[in-house]
Amino acid sequence: MAFDFDKKLKEFERLKVTLPKVISNDGQRYFLKNFDKEQWEGQRWTRRRDHTNRRKLLVKSGTLRRAVSNARREATFNRIRFEVFVQSKKGFNYAKVHNEGSVSRRSGGKRTIGFRMKRGNLVFAKKGKATFEQDVTIKSHTVVIPRRQFLGRNREFDKVLKTRVDSEIKKLMR
Repeated sequence: MAFDFDKKLKEFERLKVTLPKVISNDGQRYFLKNFDKEQWEGQRWTRRRDHTNRRKLLVKSGTLRRAVSNARREATFNRIRFEVFVQSKKGFNYAKVHNEGSVSRRSGGKRTIGFRMKRGNLVFAKKGKATFEQDVTIKSHTVVIPRRQFLGRNREFDKVLKTRVDSEIKKLMR
C-alpha cells in the first residue's frame, strides 16, 4: 500500500483542530484532580489554622471547584488558556487570590459584631442570626491568604501534555 500524502495532510489539519480541545480537557481533569488531592506539584497545600475544621480546603459552598470544572477555555492550535473567575462579595476574583496567595492590609475602625450561642459556646454570627451585638474597635491588621495553587503549568502537567500529543501523532502516522 502506497503512502497517501494528501490523506495524511488532511488528517493533520483535522488534528490541529481537535488536539487543542482534547488537551484542554486533559488539563481540566488534571486541575480538578489536584484540587481534590489538595496539592500542587506533589506538595500539599498549606493547612488551615483551625484544626477542628475537617472540611476540605477551598470547598465550602463548592463554587470555586465548580468554577474550575466549568472554566472558560480558549483552545486553538497556537494557544490553550484557562480562565477561572469567581467574584467575591467585595468584587475581587477570589479564584486568583487562592491560586496565587495574597497579603493585604486592612484598616481598623469601629464595627458592630454579632454573637450567638452554639452548643454552649459563644460564636460569631451574621447580622440576622445574632442573638446579641457588641460595638468593637478593630485595629488595623494584615490578612494573609496562603498560596493554594490549582491552575498553571508545571513539569508533571507538561508530561501529561507531551504524552497526549505523542500518542495522537503516533496515531496519525500509522
